[in-house]
Amino acid sequence: QHKSVARSEFIKPDCHACHPDFHNAQLRLFTGKGGIGVADLPSPMFEAGLNCQACHIFHKFEGEFKEKGETFRAGAGSCEPCHGSGYGKILENWKVQTDRKASQFSRILAAAEKIVEKYKNQTEYTAAKQKLADALFNFNLVKYGNSIHNITFANRLMDKAYQLLEEGLKLVGAAEKLPVFEKETN
Repeated sequence: QHKSVARSEFIKPDCHACHPDFHNAQLRLFTGKGGIGVADLPSPMFEAGLNCQACHIFHKFEGEFKEKGETFRAGAGSCEPCHGSGYGKILENWKVQTDRKASQFSRILAAAEKIVEKYKNQTEYTAAKQKLADALFNFNLVKYGNSIHNITFANRLMDKAYQLLEEGLKLVGAAEKLPVFEKETN
């Protein structure tokens, strides 16, 4: 229930008082923490002392002193004031790369789950399922955290997720192999 706290343009409601923080995955990627089997690797932007507002808050002005509004959705325009013209294209390339890898990984994960299920009578089945769960955790961290917040850490998480799937198959002694996964060099 939304309750009125005050009728002043200067008092903004604290939404977190009732609503949970839905940006936990973004924060983990940005700070480079929380991946399974991956060393911490903060974003260069985080290490430089920037926070979320550096890229996500834009004030738009209509006239000399008249504020028109603000936006919270980052895009190419977020990068270029600090990094120069054309840097937004790098951001777009990262998005395309991540979308491609996420689609590829989703198919590989589904294949790994089917393979491991064939070996549910093996003694290491539970350990293999845990490897798959850990891989899914890393994948979801990238998927929901938006890789743009830390592309290098996101790539390492995805590479580790694939490795965890391979380890899961090995634990149950699966003869099947996973499709090859596109790895990054950064």
